Amino acid sequence: MNADFECAFLKRCLHLDIVYEHFHLAKNFNEKVICKVRKDRQARLSKEELTGKARALKHSKYILMSCTDTRDREERDALEGKLVSRGSALFGKEEIV
Repeated sequence: MNADFECAFLKRCLHLDIVYEHFHLAKNFNEKVICKVRKDRQARLSKEELTGKARALKHSKYILMSCTDTRDREERDALEGKLVSRGSALFGKEEIV
């Protein structure tokens, strides 16, 4: 998805159509837009001394980028009292039920 590659192909291979696959479009959007907005919002909350809200946003990257089915399944599991996140002694994380 580099603009230089696109220009090179368009100059040399006029008969080819350039196609971008959905995976890389979504990945690029997630990395360049969603992560930036989340980090900006987190920084703004920290400046406003709302550290609890800023901390909650810190680990929300994968929630924001996951598909609807995954979010729905995890929400159901949480409501049913199932294990949502395994703990880790190495990283000092507690198990979340």
